[in-house]
Amino acid sequence: MPRHIVVIDLVGAVPSHFGEPCLFPELARIFRPGGIRPLRPVFPALTCPVQVSMTTGVSPSEHGIIANGLFDRAEQKVRLWTWPASKIERPPVWEMLRKRLPGAKTAVMFFQGRKAASADIYVNPHPKHTPDGRTIPWCDSSPAGLYEELVEKLGHFPLHKYWGPMAGLDSSRWILQGSLHTLARFKPELSLVYVPHLDYVGQRCGPDSDEFAAEAGNIDALVAQFIRDLDQAFSPSEPAVVLVSEYAMARVSGAALPNVALRDAGLLEVREQDGHELPAVAASRAFAMVDHQVAHVYVQQDALEHAAAVLGQLDGVAEVCQGGRLSELGVAHPNSGELVLLAQPDTWFAYYWWHDPAKAPAFARTVDIHRKPGYDPVELFWDAQTSSIPLDPGLVQGSHGLPPKRPCDYGVLAARGISTPPGQIDALRLPSLLVNLLMAPES
Repeated sequence: MPRHIVVIDLVGAVPSHFGEPCLFPELARIFRPGGIRPLRPVFPALTCPVQVSMTTGVSPSEHGIIANGLFDRAEQKVRLWTWPASKIERPPVWEMLRKRLPGAKTAVMFFQGRKAASADIYVNPHPKHTPDGRTIPWCDSSPAGLYEELVEKLGHFPLHKYWGPMAGLDSSRWILQGSLHTLARFKPELSLVYVPHLDYVGQRCGPDSDEFAAEAGNIDALVAQFIRDLDQAFSPSEPAVVLVSEYAMARVSGAALPNVALRDAGLLEVREQDGHELPAVAASRAFAMVDHQVAHVYVQQDALEHAAAVLGQLDGVAEVCQGGRLSELGVAHPNSGELVLLAQPDTWFAYYWWHDPAKAPAFARTVDIHRKPGYDPVELFWDAQTSSIPLDPGLVQGSHGLPPKRPCDYGVLAARGISTPPGQIDALRLPSLLVNLLMAPES
């Protein structure tokens, strides 16, 4: 069996993209001989919960990462993208591997929620914020000095092209080039590489758009070249390569606003400050932390029935989940809201709480992933007239997050150089599959 396995997380890819018409012709040639099959994601089908589940082998009910953000009940504050790896309550695959194969090394390149990770080798975005409001692109890394080494070779990681109106191919290109340099230098037994590009165009233009197809061709060429370069770097023994993706994107046509509904029902309190409205979460009886097509609603016990009734009447809400239904979905954890909302398939949830856009806080019109108490895909757009992020949720054309119901809602798993089980595979099986493959005796 292989001495090295490289897992490439190509977000947004689904099995049908390898059919006719084929959006990934070069990758299809690499992986089709080994089979391309559906990978069933966990719920919620969001970046952090899925990536943590794919590296721990358990659902959010057990590992605790229930969205891309966590709501700190003590501080009454949403922490979006900023929680440390210590918040993950189950061991990751590299710790499983170390126990069974002492001395084995793992590289984790740009997987989310892995700051100060326990992996042997890692690189993760960690921009520095200066007192005068500037943002300096930077990455955490291990071993010490790895990011500085990559800067000398590639320049700084293009943070402004990783998210926001300029998000595009350059950030994925840097990740792949940085990963190639890192893996060639350390030759870890297991490597995990995140390639985010198709998430941007999927949300901007929709997963069935001509733009998505064109960008799929661009990332196809980049990833295929990365694999060829890996083969040279690891020569004479090529690494096994596993291609996975986290979820399928859905075409959406509009957004629902649960915080506006809660405000109108008297459950969410809003305070005015310098002409702008901000939610007074501590004084509120209900508040929604939204994330794509899922929303966690944190509710005081005496308001639970009222909040559920209000949100159940909101256009765009498919289901208001609570109690045992959270266990069925795999999100029965103290970090979850008392209520969890599922959107209609053509709808996503926006975090807005204001009626008058003039009352929106200043950060609403900026790329500010930390102060907004919910995920904001409108940050991918730019209003040239106001030189700011627009306040128009109708611009967003693609989203994700709902429980997968059909194979076309699944991600993809494909492999080169190793055999994987036939048929549909559950994403929770990935860690044990990888460890077992690396532990198997060489044939």
